[in-house]
Amino acid sequence: VRTKDEIMATLNSENRNRGMWFDQEMIPYCGTGARVERHVQRIIDESTGKMIKLNDCVVLENVVCQGLYHGLCQRSIPQYWRSAWLRPIDGRDVE
Repeated sequence: VRTKDEIMATLNSENRNRGMWFDQEMIPYCGTGARVERHVQRIIDESTGKMIKLNDCVVLENVVCQGLYHGLCQRSIPQYWRSAWLRPIDGRDVE
């Protein structure tokens, strides 16, 4: 995972990269290493029940929301990452 400063450079004024929000719960993982667990192509928006199609979105192994900034929520939801927020550690590009 890139550093916080590197990630912030990819975000607009609303902390979004092409619509995907970079959450403060992701900051503890900045500058750390993690393996891509899976690519995500669609999710269901819990607030509306609608299917949302995604592109350039991955989930990292053992990288979940810790609830540090969201009232100590214990759901441990996987976080969604853009490839621009990641750095390859084994020489392969993140896609």
